[in-house]
Amino acid sequence: MKKVKEFGYDGVELAGRYGLEAPAMRQILDDLGLEAISAHVQLDEMLNTPEDTFNFYKTVGCRFMAIPWMGEEGRPG
Repeated sequence: MKKVKEFGYDGVELAGRYGLEAPAMRQILDDLGLEAISAHVQLDEMLNTPEDTFNFYKTVGCRFMAIPWMGEEGRPG
């Protein structure tokens, strides 16, 4: 994330939790002056642990979550 900031970006789109708890992730972003605009979140994570998932990304500061891929069985028609 340091490199992202060095390249001049102020916002990031996360792709996972990187093994961190939400407060630690938020602290890293705040320390670097980065904002987590959005995150790629697996559909299974949203469905299986919705409260944890939504609380994590809310704490981190994400305003949007995107499902990066969905198997054929999840795409009717």
